[in-house]
Amino acid sequence: MKDVSKYLIPAYYTALDALSLPIYDGMAPDTEKGSYILIGEFNAMQEQDKAGYMFTVNVLIDICIKNGNFGFADADEYANSVTAILNSDSQLSLSPDFQMVRTHLLSTNRLIGLNKTEPTFRRLLRFEHSIIQI
Repeated sequence: MKDVSKYLIPAYYTALDALSLPIYDGMAPDTEKGSYILIGEFNAMQEQDKAGYMFTVNVLIDICIKNGNFGFADADEYANSVTAILNSDSQLSLSPDFQMVRTHLLSTNRLIGLNKTEPTFRRLLRFEHSIIQI
């Protein structure tokens, strides 16, 4: 059995690279002062399937917009772009070791962090993938 995160996280980077925000895995660096996308929580559950190993994987995408002028508009626009890239019609390539067979959006949430110097508007998108090891 192989570690599915080794293949899925780089596929997320590749897929989301078309967006104009920096992408980080787990945590943004202290030097990041602008908006960004965070590949957050990663949870994989393995099942033994007749054909081999199968995984159900949940990935949390955190879109963090630091902007006091537009409220959730920018965060919503980036969420729209992410869901255009990651959806049930467009599976990520994990070859040669894995194949993604299903993707769906489990949940989407809005979070706001208000302070007088830097309001932050966040959209959380949780995706679920079914992946088989080839």
